[in-house]
Amino acid sequence: MSNIPVETVTKFTALQNQIWQTASLTVSEAANMAVNFSSPLVVPTKVSDLYGEIGSPMLVIQFALANLPENSTVILINQETVSGLASLIKGETIAEIDDNLIAEMRPMFEGLVQGICMAIGNAKNEAVVASGLSIRHQIFSFPPNMLKADELLRIQVAVTAEDESGTAIWLVDNETAHHILGIEMPHEEPEA
Repeated sequence: MSNIPVETVTKFTALQNQIWQTASLTVSEAANMAVNFSSPLVVPTKVSDLYGEIGSPMLVIQFALANLPENSTVILINQETVSGLASLIKGETIAEIDDNLIAEMRPMFEGLVQGICMAIGNAKNEAVVASGLSIRHQIFSFPPNMLKADELLRIQVAVTAEDESGTAIWLVDNETAHHILGIEMPHEEPEA
């Protein structure tokens, strides 16, 4: 039984196409080529189940929404997808991902965060900005708000650009999802 209400998952799913279409535009602009994020799939996932997926270094884009600064959300992009995008941008095969490459690609990843914030802002009819943005290639470790959660919303998105394709995963905790949707968090009954 999920501790994230079905209604929240349904409403969050309904918002995803808008979010990722906007992100596709902002990333494409920043990358100077068409980058498409599509087919978002939203699944409530136990934090413990994610550990198996996140054992190797990957691109970790961590940020919070400015009006919910203690709740980080995280976008994870695997090495193959990052090197594929980097190869397209640089016009040469990139096998090694290092800090210099991440720095070069930073505008594109900032565009991704900007697009997500813009789409959320449009949905909520208010300005939404990111705070505490960090973009690193590393082994992912959960931020404190996610460590406290039993479950997260896991949004898996297809990433395509020219002949490259891969996936990105966006992790959002229950409170942030409710905030994005502009709905009250259900109050949990204290356990007797």
